[in-house]
Amino acid sequence: MLRQRVIDECLLAYLHDSRDAWEQQPDGSYVEVRRAKGKPGKSAQQALMARYEVGREGRAVDLILWRHAEAQEAADPVRATWRARSRAAAKQAARMADWLDRQLPDGARVLASPALRTEQTVRALQRKYRLHDELRPGASPEQLLALAGWPHGKAPVLIVGHQPTLGETVARLLGLPERECAVRKGAVWWLRSRERDSQLQTVVLTVQSPDLL
Repeated sequence: MLRQRVIDECLLAYLHDSRDAWEQQPDGSYVEVRRAKGKPGKSAQQALMARYEVGREGRAVDLILWRHAEAQEAADPVRATWRARSRAAAKQAARMADWLDRQLPDGARVLASPALRTEQTVRALQRKYRLHDELRPGASPEQLLALAGWPHGKAPVLIVGHQPTLGETVARLLGLPERECAVRKGAVWWLRSRERDSQLQTVVLTVQSPDLL
């Protein structure tokens, strides 16, 4: 059932995307898809947002999970929590922050782990944010969801954190058989809780990688 939902609700939208799509070439590189001149084209992200908009059946709440950008290697495991992001990560975070800023409503809450690499990542967004110990490396999905107030919060929540916590949270909310879902460094998973037929559902609005921005 979940497999079919992913196909029907996500893959089909992305296959018809002619505004933000990239095609993989035989050599592994990507080329941006150019839409026909004079035509607005179709955006998978806008289509998904519209599909899961709040309707008569109940309100929807968004949870956006952003993994910190690449960090410098730390020889000392004790200091690994405080290692800084790399130069490439600064550009990576800036691209994702620019995309997020265009998508997030003004009232969104922004919460981040106190680790140096996560705070440096969230600063790129240039919005007010709060650091929480509940989001440190090794945090549980229960801690993350309680902090976000999911799924009963009133405003969208952006969490900037770490693996495996983010991947475990995604797997739990989507009911995946795996304990953890892969979340690439710098990537964003945008989830939405909605009510349908008096039952809460979690759907994926989009998964975004900084490499394709």
